[in-house]
Amino acid sequence: MRYFRIFGLLLTFSLVTSVSQAQILRSIDSAYFVFQEAEDLFRNRQYQEALTRYNQAVELESENDIYLFGKGECHLVLKEYEKAMFTLAQATKLHPDYAKGHASLAKAYQKLGKTDRMVKSLQNAFNYEDNEHKRLQYQMLMVDVLMKAEKYAQALPKIGVARGMKPDSEQLLFYEGKAANRLGKYELAKVRLETATRMLRTTDANKRAAYFFELGYAYFHLGKPAKAREVWKEANYGKYRKLIAQYNPAYYYHIASAYFEIYDYQNAEKNLFQTLKLDNNYTQAYLMLAQIQERRSMADIGLAYYQTALNSENQSFKKVKILRMVAYKMMEGEIFDKAVEMADNYLVIYPEERNILYLKALALHHLNEYEAASQILEHLIKHTAIDHKTKVKYHFVLGEIYKKAKHPEKAKFEYRSARHGTFFRAADEEYGKIVDILTIK
Repeated sequence: MRYFRIFGLLLTFSLVTSVSQAQILRSIDSAYFVFQEAEDLFRNRQYQEALTRYNQAVELESENDIYLFGKGECHLVLKEYEKAMFTLAQATKLHPDYAKGHASLAKAYQKLGKTDRMVKSLQNAFNYEDNEHKRLQYQMLMVDVLMKAEKYAQALPKIGVARGMKPDSEQLLFYEGKAANRLGKYELAKVRLETATRMLRTTDANKRAAYFFELGYAYFHLGKPAKAREVWKEANYGKYRKLIAQYNPAYYYHIASAYFEIYDYQNAEKNLFQTLKLDNNYTQAYLMLAQIQERRSMADIGLAYYQTALNSENQSFKKVKILRMVAYKMMEGEIFDKAVEMADNYLVIYPEERNILYLKALALHHLNEYEAASQILEHLIKHTAIDHKTKVKYHFVLGEIYKKAKHPEKAKFEYRSARHGTFFRAADEEYGKIVDILTIK
């Protein structure tokens, strides 16, 4: 291809310019000589010097794909990924059927986090490569990239191509099973993962757990929870231990209990419904749902009567008791503005009453007044004598506040401090989510 281009240049210059063919050939020879110097420097790992020579060769012959590929590879080694991407894209445009060039461009895209473009370049490398071993490598790399990016719909057909080339690969069987699971194709997942787990010979506990977790996941969604639990005995390791726990109704019931205690009925109900989805006969879940409905209706019905009782009571010590009771009833009934009002009236008389201060902070949190709520709770933790169980509750509510106020580092600290007792499951769940968010960032 390059020789046709040289012939064209010679013909053009001979017709329209006074430049001699000898001068053109000297320029081409000079470019090739400089390129060879660049290649020698590159082989000797003198990358910066090599880049200077590659640049000179390209200046002398700007549309020579081989020189551009060399320059692009040098940018890659020097970790100049934007420049590598630009240069290699030029080269592949000039020489579109050069598999190695597309593979190098894919590396640049990978370093720049451009997953879709990387996969496209790898597909080009696969299409133009003659060597079957390299073709399989390109296909496997596409699969790896798409699976890590959780692009399962794109990954599945490419896994099929790779399995056609390497049908006895347990890793490809695992990938196909996992992708099928995520796409709701549980029967396909079960078949592939049963084969993969039979072939599995590794002693790596984490890898074994991954394989058996996915097989159990397929069984569970095929309506075979007992079979899933049996398989999951082989997956009870590392992060998979927590994932398996999420298919236990008690897991969600414990999370619901934490939210119920802080009057967050929406989150409590969400977890109770998940509990019942896993076990439709979970009695405690029905009882808690009944309590939630009872609290809501009783507070709404009794609001006028509570207000009348307060207005008609003249004895201050009795009025204070009613204020306290009504503040709690308003919290139970999710009438948060009234709960704050009652708490404030009570605190005029007893300004350091810890339980009412907490109640006010909790009501403010539900009203999205995060700064005021957090100030009260921080004060209670630092300046009042409280037992461990109560402190854990305060930390959990602070975690909720900081999460909603978009302060992830503070939320992470509070959830970590709340991983005890009643709040352990809910705090641990939220802590994991925050860690994942911060890791991605």
